[in-house]
Amino acid sequence: MTNGLAEFIAQEELDRLSGYWPSPRGNMVAFEQVDESNIPVFPIVHQAKPALEIEEHRYPFAGAENARVKLGVVSVEGGTTTWMDLGNDEGYLARVDWHSDGRLLVQWLSRDWTRVELRAYGVGGGADRVLLEETLHPWINLHDDLRVVESTGEFTWSSERSGFRHLYLYGPDGTLIRQLTRGEWPAEATVALDQKGRQLYFVGWQETPLERQLFRVSLDGGEPERLTRAPGMHGAVVAPDFSSYVDAWDSRTDPPNINVVGMTDRRSTVSIHSADVSVDVSPPELHSFRTSDGVELHAAVYRPTVSGRAPVIVSVYGGPGPQMVNDSWAQTVDLRAQMLAQHGFVVLKVDNRGSARRGLAFEAPIARRFGQIEVRDQVEGVRWLETLGF
Repeated sequence: MTNGLAEFIAQEELDRLSGYWPSPRGNMVAFEQVDESNIPVFPIVHQAKPALEIEEHRYPFAGAENARVKLGVVSVEGGTTTWMDLGNDEGYLARVDWHSDGRLLVQWLSRDWTRVELRAYGVGGGADRVLLEETLHPWINLHDDLRVVESTGEFTWSSERSGFRHLYLYGPDGTLIRQLTRGEWPAEATVALDQKGRQLYFVGWQETPLERQLFRVSLDGGEPERLTRAPGMHGAVVAPDFSSYVDAWDSRTDPPNINVVGMTDRRSTVSIHSADVSVDVSPPELHSFRTSDGVELHAAVYRPTVSGRAPVIVSVYGGPGPQMVNDSWAQTVDLRAQMLAQHGFVVLKVDNRGSARRGLAFEAPIARRFGQIEVRDQVEGVRWLETLGF
């Protein structure tokens, strides 16, 4: 039995590392209590050790029981814990946040990952109200985009209901007020909410999935405004007074740079870090091609130092999840790919259907079809490579 510690599944599969959440006023703490006594102990034998060594873990296997989870609230002074009614259905405590009015906001995910409920709990009595519910197929990708407007009780939410992740504004009772972003591109992750200015900052892309840029959009409507300009991959931390932001940026040709950028003039005011890197490697070429059924795929090609035909190695993840091809410094310093290229191989990466950052509609085709469409996309990538003379 543990208190305030995220269970294994939450950490490994839900990207939730915390098991406790202090209230905004600091007078109460929400926490989860985890009972793993129903999970069998699984022995892990370390085969490479010179002597027999066994490590034991309580491991919840697919289709078997999960740990029993409870959610409670207690005063920081101690005393009686109020337990929230999570219901009897199997599911996951995916996210926990505090509303500015003192309610506890819980994202409850069904065990088959197709339904999420945003529940509001009164911490005095533990009763809940479902503010919104979403059902998506083949699965729901969880997010951390919930932000509460303290003065009004409104909250922001993101959803892939359109096939791409976009941002929405809801009233305190869960009524949809307006959709904030739209189009065939994703608002990937919320960075900050300007409470007074009613501006929501987020990263995503509009022109190409090979990049990540910083945007902001008004909660009162209007088109998103792109703040970063340089091509490549941007990550940002916005200043508390929203006068500037820290821009962590890199590309295939530019090692990581970290700068403070003014919000008004978009000029770099302070250089925090500028990598002085000298490496004897060439950045990969970025290409795109269309499959036989008309889908555009992106590819990275690492050429060997010798010209002409050469053997090809395909570096593949396949999905669901990671993006293998983008305009980032990580592509250039992929030392395994670079080593193979220096030894005379062509290295090919293709983001097949099932990979990330192009929306649920692009990711979904591999659901319950592993080894089919993603393999065909990789094969078509190899055939496309032949057109380059390899």
